[in-house]
Amino acid sequence: MNRLCFGKDPLFIEISLSEVKTDDCGNPIKRTREAITVSNFDLIGPEFWENHQYILGEEKYGYEYVKKFDNIHRLPYSNWTIVRISACQFDQFSLIHSFDKPNDETALRLMNACASLMMEQFPDIIFGYGFDNEYSFVFQEKTELYQRDERLIISSCSSCFTSFYMMKWKEYFPSKELVQPPHFQVEVSCYPEPRIVCDYLSRRQSECHNRNQYTTCFWMLVKSGEGENKAKEILKDTLPKDKNELLFQRFQMNYNNEPAMFRKGSCAYRQKSANGCRWKPVKMSGGM
Repeated sequence: MNRLCFGKDPLFIEISLSEVKTDDCGNPIKRTREAITVSNFDLIGPEFWENHQYILGEEKYGYEYVKKFDNIHRLPYSNWTIVRISACQFDQFSLIHSFDKPNDETALRLMNACASLMMEQFPDIIFGYGFDNEYSFVFQEKTELYQRDERLIISSCSSCFTSFYMMKWKEYFPSKELVQPPHFQVEVSCYPEPRIVCDYLSRRQSECHNRNQYTTCFWMLVKSGEGENKAKEILKDTLPKDKNELLFQRFQMNYNNEPAMFRKGSCAYRQKSANGCRWKPVKMSGGM
């Protein structure tokens, strides 16, 4: 037999089974049945759970234990924090917005403008280095930004840089619509010594040189009539000196005469004033 009893509040649903179990003598076995209650209660406050502790088997109700499930990773202290921001699917983005190849100077200046705004937004950033579609920001050793919570640093830097890029777009590309929003990913690394920070920045600049030299050769070949696959085949296994020779022999181009912003990347930093007590605004430089 099934019986439903509806009240205003709460609503009780009693369920009885048609099969009755008996003992060895044929007498019905009485079993305690619990009523299933369906109703509306306020679960935000502690009252319901304190009055129904048997449901979850908890002796005491509280919020604090939830914090145990937070996976907070705090960056180690006494370490220099470097936040590296790079664009995702930038080849597609630059194609859609018709960026010049191999380098679009306006797009690079837009990245530099975003870097300056980042240093204004986050005073703990003491140096920035960028090229192509990426920027690395060095935070001072004792930064307490978001209590050094890695997740908050990543999300904040990513959202701020993306917002600055979109905000400044019209200033640098007044005749181009931003058809597709940019997407930047963020990586965080920590280094215990300034020397390692310098080595990291040197490695990024070396990557800038190698990447720019390759793309310069590649696009010069493509613009001269070579197919992209053919251009890749020509540049396969070539050394830096081979690329310099190719540019000079085929296109009468001296790679060393290319703008420093293309070859070396850009640096963003604050300069001390003459009295050494104040800081000048962020300065951009074409090299390191």
